[in-house]
Amino acid sequence: MWIADAGFEDRSIVGTLMNSPIDLPEFQEGNWVTIDPDSISDWVYRQEGRTYGGFTVEVMRRRGLEPF
Repeated sequence: MWIADAGFEDRSIVGTLMNSPIDLPEFQEGNWVTIDPDSISDWVYRQEGRTYGGFTVEVMRRRGLEPF
């Protein structure tokens, strides 16, 4: 699951789903979600033209897959 427009509310991360998860039919692209940070396996953000994180994207690209 990829989340755009991410931010914080209390100790949770909130944002809009950028894709519909395959194994979670109750979630669809465009849903507003609240996520416990302990359940995050990867993250990525850009700041001042540099990308940080994105370890899963790196692996997918090496395997010839598109992450989005």
